[in-house]
Amino acid sequence: MTSQLTWACEQQMDEIGVDLGIDPVELRRRNLLREGDAYVTGERMHDVHFTELLNEVAGAIGSGIRSESPEPGRVRGKGVALMIKSTVTSSRSEARLRLGDDGRVTLLCSSVGMGQGVRTTLAQMTAGYMDVAIERVDVPFPDTAVTGFDTYTGSSRATFSMGTALRKAAVVLREELVSLASERMEAAVEDLAFSEGTIFLIGAPRHAISYQELLRSAGRSSIEADGVFQSEGGMPSLDPETGQGVASVHWHEGAVGVEIEVDLETGRIRILNCHGASYAGRVVSPSRVRQQNEGNIIFGLGQALFEEVIYDSGQLVNPNLSDYMIPSILDVPDRLTSSAVEGNDPEAEIHGIGEMTIPCIAPAIGNALFAAAGIRLRDLPMTPERVLRALRAQGTTSL
Repeated sequence: MTSQLTWACEQQMDEIGVDLGIDPVELRRRNLLREGDAYVTGERMHDVHFTELLNEVAGAIGSGIRSESPEPGRVRGKGVALMIKSTVTSSRSEARLRLGDDGRVTLLCSSVGMGQGVRTTLAQMTAGYMDVAIERVDVPFPDTAVTGFDTYTGSSRATFSMGTALRKAAVVLREELVSLASERMEAAVEDLAFSEGTIFLIGAPRHAISYQELLRSAGRSSIEADGVFQSEGGMPSLDPETGQGVASVHWHEGAVGVEIEVDLETGRIRILNCHGASYAGRVVSPSRVRQQNEGNIIFGLGQALFEEVIYDSGQLVNPNLSDYMIPSILDVPDRLTSSAVEGNDPEAEIHGIGEMTIPCIAPAIGNALFAAAGIRLRDLPMTPERVLRALRAQGTTSL
């Protein structure tokens, strides 16, 4: 649903800009949601970074909406699009951390890895919160016999929701560890600190004890701690008469900027430059943020330019991949880059960044198509046939 709404709304923004004679980037800049603004549901927005996202993508494609093509019969244009989407609210995530006397830390949770890298992300977070090497962290597959409740894996919520539950469990586990260390080392709790799987005396780092030595000296084979994240509000809680209330625990923010070239003889759209940006709060893994942002863009190219289910008299006529077009490596933008905007607060919320650039790619291309050739398509995908028909309708094709 977010992709369809963004396709319509972000093209309408450009149309309004044309009517008012205002550059599309400038029009957005004047009307972006900002910190403390009221959303349509009445809630006050927090952790809002659309200005930074717009600056990222606009800067990557350069100023102006048109550029000159070095080849005759081809035109070039630029377009941008931004999106906002909620995460499922209310929701609940439960995490359990177990530290064994071998010094290994196990995270038990029901977040499901489906290729999005959630187990690796949660392992990295566990390693950071517990001050151990990631090689000493285990995140087994979910098993509801031993793993706690999780609302579901989706809505870009696992890193935030399960990550918050994990952080709470880590706080409890660290408190128990430092309490044991205080007794063993005969030191005040406030005089102890954590580092690389040990607890040491501040000012005397050589006076330290490892987690495994601490547990063994206490006669414990393991210690465990639980953490729970529970969000309140959500779509079901909105006032049915006014639509007012808190719809989402936080909002996901993304943007895309593109420069395209349109062949006036064939109608083919070639993407010369594309930059996607998302707001991450705090980045856990830069490489996976890049993979997510850029993978989303390539996936979104299918919806924007190729993928279409075709029926003839009720019969599906393209039921397999020989007829149903999807992007190939040859369709990837000539230049594809991405970035993640982070909050200034080192304790900023960690946002999920799944699908942040998918909804933006189609309207960004649609806006660039209008800038380049003066045609506005209403239907997806933007196939060469549709582009040619629109060009011929307004008489701008070179045929």
